[in-house]
Amino acid sequence: MNESTQNTARESADLVMELSGVSVGSALESRRIVVKEMDWTVRAGDFWVLAGLQGSGKAGIMSMLAGLTPPREGSYRLFGCEMPFEGEAHLDHRLKLGVVFEHLAGLLHQLTVRENISLPLNYHASITDEEITQRTDEILDLVGLRKEADLPPRRLSRADLKRATLGRALIMEPEVMLFDLPLVGLDPRNVSWWMEMFRKLHQGAIFKGRSVTLIVTAEDLRPWRGMDCEFGLLDRERFMKLGRTPDWADKSEPLLMELLSEKTAVPERQPEN
Repeated sequence: MNESTQNTARESADLVMELSGVSVGSALESRRIVVKEMDWTVRAGDFWVLAGLQGSGKAGIMSMLAGLTPPREGSYRLFGCEMPFEGEAHLDHRLKLGVVFEHLAGLLHQLTVRENISLPLNYHASITDEEITQRTDEILDLVGLRKEADLPPRRLSRADLKRATLGRALIMEPEVMLFDLPLVGLDPRNVSWWMEMFRKLHQGAIFKGRSVTLIVTAEDLRPWRGMDCEFGLLDRERFMKLGRTPDWADKSEPLLMELLSEKTAVPERQPEN
């Protein structure tokens, strides 16, 4: 195999997500298109922040990336397989994807925090009860919820509910993680905690040196300016790649300035498109 062929094979192996000519429907209005002709590739170890105002299509894109809804047009492939998967097809690929969506938290209120976090292991991992307990304790410590482990989700604060949802997503040690507006409604201390968690996930400090591919949505770009990540902008049915923070100086998009303004900070919100 020559060097060119080896490089092509390596690039293909690193390809996590590939969107070609994708149009995305609204998460709330099935007939409305919120993003058109989106071409985008995500490689292993990438860290993307997709920014836009309410109604710009962030929730629709994340729902599609998670395989909950199909693209309205075009092709979306995850780990080389066309999405959305049907039934139990490609379950191994599905388990590589962790999802932390505020309005799709899915925590079961009849279970404790511990039981919610360990649930995926009980369904999908061939390990002993002792190993499940040990791994769950590690995740509880990681997200700072050991004291709340035996509480039902309804007893948690909003910030702790977000952490519990993160813990459940982390328990299967995913390769890719989707976060829909993780910082909305949090105080500065919790925002700092999440930013540090993103750094650790991206730098390989959580899963024994393995970097997690991260895709995050945001309505306020100010907390993200110092992060080592790529940025995309959603505006008027368009997806635009901004590059990294230093590249913003070359951008003349009015929306970019709005997303860096205090006026865009939204402490409370409703489900969006």
